[in-house]
Amino acid sequence: MDLTAGKKIDFQLYWQIFWKRKLWFFIPLFLVIAGTIAYITQVEPVYQSSTVVMIGRTRLISRSMERMVPGVSDRERIDSIKRQILSYEYLRQLINVLNLKSDERVRLQAEKAKERYPDLSLDEIMEMIWVNRLRRMCTVRQRGNNFIEISVQSYSPDVAYLWAKTLTQIFIDESLKNEVGGIRGALDFSTEQLEIYKKKLQEAEENLKNFKAGLVENQIKDRYDVSPAKLEQLNSLITSMDVEINSKTEQLQLIRSKISETALSRDMPYTSRMALYKAQLLEKATQVSELMLKFSWRDPQVLRLNEEIAQLREQIVDEIKQAVSSYYQINDHSQYNLVVQREIISIDLDLLQRRKETLSNLLAAMERTYTKGPSREITLSRLEQEVALNREIYDMFLRQTQGTQIEQSLQRTEAEFKYRIIEPATRPLKPVKPSKEKLLALGLMLGLGLGF
Repeated sequence: MDLTAGKKIDFQLYWQIFWKRKLWFFIPLFLVIAGTIAYITQVEPVYQSSTVVMIGRTRLISRSMERMVPGVSDRERIDSIKRQILSYEYLRQLINVLNLKSDERVRLQAEKAKERYPDLSLDEIMEMIWVNRLRRMCTVRQRGNNFIEISVQSYSPDVAYLWAKTLTQIFIDESLKNEVGGIRGALDFSTEQLEIYKKKLQEAEENLKNFKAGLVENQIKDRYDVSPAKLEQLNSLITSMDVEINSKTEQLQLIRSKISETALSRDMPYTSRMALYKAQLLEKATQVSELMLKFSWRDPQVLRLNEEIAQLREQIVDEIKQAVSSYYQINDHSQYNLVVQREIISIDLDLLQRRKETLSNLLAAMERTYTKGPSREITLSRLEQEVALNREIYDMFLRQTQGTQIEQSLQRTEAEFKYRIIEPATRPLKPVKPSKEKLLALGLMLGLGLGF
């Protein structure tokens, strides 16, 4: 039989016990709550201002394909951005923009620390103090995929707002500068080469103009060997070039047929280096063709120019390989080789056609010289060739400069879209520390626990 059955809780008994010990309950409760209130009123409030920035990324391949390709993950990229924002360089920019070195308290602290760092100047010590302080006040954390939050805590709401806003702007400005930095260098290079070949073109056109006006004397008299044997030799050389051009053309058509149905069929724009190497290659090809009119292929001058052409060709081949890798993003090695061969054969064809064209024009002038006697036609042909060559190179760099300008504009637009402020910094209205509600609740629970 249950002995407790029928028994009731005697609330009056419990109340009498509680009332006898009421001081033991109310005094701890009162003391804990009073202490909590005193702590809240004495602690200086801390304010926080935050900015949320979206870090976009252009995707050239799908996510499933991206997982198969080695590279930097999103987490590693965001972690790198966190370290970048809190780096010494970025925080030093923040110090300079906000003129924080004018703080006298930090200057006094730096003067005291001067004995420990005798090799550092006072400004460097102040920078070091501010950087350490800012790293404690600033936090960067990820907010979902491709979002970061930049926060600054301070005893002043105005300071928290201004510092968070300025640090975010420094990060965006530096990111935009880095995005378009490579394009700006290529544009400067193309502009410089454009001015050089513009002057060369103007000089060549002026020489041609003066010659046609009768102001330039015939300087090529007895310069070339115009014997029948020499003419026959050059005709044979042109015939062999025709055979090689036909062979290269067939190879190029075969390669294009293999990649005609893919995205690789579109033409690859020349890089600045490729344009420069090709211009030098064509210029030396013209010089070799002119020398062949006077010397044989065994002549040291001809051999030296052919060696320089071979070295330039190796350089342009290396540049083509790098450009193909970065422009097409090819994963298939066989497809990559086809595209590289297509670009190399195109360069070889241009080189052969330039040599053949130069030889043919000069050979025609030589034949007229041989049949009609010394004349000024060879000089006229050479000057016209110089004008045509310099105009071609100038137009090449002009197109390169225009293309780079367009690319720079597009990349800057893409970069501005890539780094966008989603939630701008605002002036905080209430502190984040201390939390009055949490501290009062904690004090109440602790007082009740001590009382019981």
